[in-house]
Formats: sequence, C-alpha cells, structure tokens
Amino acid sequence: MKSKTRPAQSCRLHRLQLAAVAALMSMAVVSPSMAAEDSGFDLDKYVRPGTLYAAASIGLLNTGFDCKDPSGNSYFSCSRPLIGGKVFGGYRMTPSLATEVSFYYLGGSEVATAGAASPVTENYRKSATRAMAIGIDWTNELFQVMNQHIRFGIARVYSTNKLGYTNGTSGVQKDNVIAPYVGLGMSYLFNDHVRFYSSFDLLHTKTEGNIQVFSMGLGIEN
Repeated sequence: MKSKTRPAQSCRLHRLQLAAVAALMSMAVVSPSMAAEDSGFDLDKYVRPGTLYAAASIGLLNTGFDCKDPSGNSYFSCSRPLIGGKVFGGYRMTPSLATEVSFYYLGGSEVATAGAASPVTENYRKSATRAMAIGIDWTNELFQVMNQHIRFGIARVYSTNKLGYTNGTSGVQKDNVIAPYVGLGMSYLFNDHVRFYSSFDLLHTKTEGNIQVFSMGLGIEN
C-alpha cells in the first residue's frame, strides 16, 4: 500500500505545484494591465488611427565637418556644430503608419584662415543650417506603452553662409540640397496625452556633410 500511496501523493503534489506556478504567472501578466486600467490609463491609445501629435526635442550633433578647407589644410580657427534638435508633428493614419513633418535646427560652424591679402581669397565663413522634412513614421508597439519608430522621407536642407574676404569685403552664400533622410527612435507614453521621445536622425547637408542628430524630448497627442 505504501509503495502505491507515495507515488500518488507525489503526483498530486506535483500537480498542485504546477497549478500554483501557472496562477502566479497569470497574475504577473494580468496585474500590470489591470492596474493600468484601474488608474484610467488607456493601453490601446497607441493603436488608434486618426491621432494628431506634436513634439519637440533637443540633443547633440555629430557631423562630417573636419575643420579642413577644400585643399585639406586645417583652418586657423574652427568651431563645429554641436547642439541641435527638431520640432515635428504628424497624423497617424493606421495603427502603424503616420505621415510626419519635421523642422530641424542643425547648428552652425565658424571658420577662419590666415590668408594673405593678395590674391583676394575667402578667410572667414559662418554657417547656419536648417532643414524641413516630410516623411513616414512606421511604428511598432513594445511592452504596451512603448513604441519603436522607423522614419524615412525627403528633407530640404538649407544653409546660410556669411563670408569674409582678405580685402575686407563680405558676402552671403546660400546652399540648398534635397536628399533622403532616415531616423530611428523610441517613445514612451506617460499618459493618454504625453509621450517621451528619443531619436536618432541622419541627414545630408552641402556645407557640413552628413549630420547625425541624437535628441530627446516631449510630445502631446489627442
């Protein structure tokens, strides 16, 4: 009798352990969403088409500008663009797809050379770069309140260059380039209307070369 009873008791104990583990796992999965629902937070907010949103972010720039003139010589003095950011907004057409318009501030550079007075050459340049872009934001949901963003589109990048020459004269030169841009990012939905954004964007400019924008900011949505 003992040899038959112990295996049966062991089997029942094993079943009870499995049931307890399953119950704990289901509670761990369900309780966060129940807590969110009790607090009034809408977990399905991210999937609603027809949402309008706007945001602003600020961050650091990494450029292809190496402080050398077209001949490969280093400038007498040089400052690279360091701080940048963007303001953007969009309309979510489907749960995963939105059209987006962005305005980028891409900083500026300032260089000077110790050129001789003759012949007359450029010895000073101060550049400021901006960009307007329109594109697509492809969104994937992560952990219910986080999103992954993949952005791509067309950007018009324009630079204004203030020039100085060795004979004391000055001038203004404007450069424009239209090129594709790409971006990657993450966002976190604090509540039904406020979202935190972090993003990496890559644009091409005529003056500074390729510019990488690493930025973070906040946005609102309806």
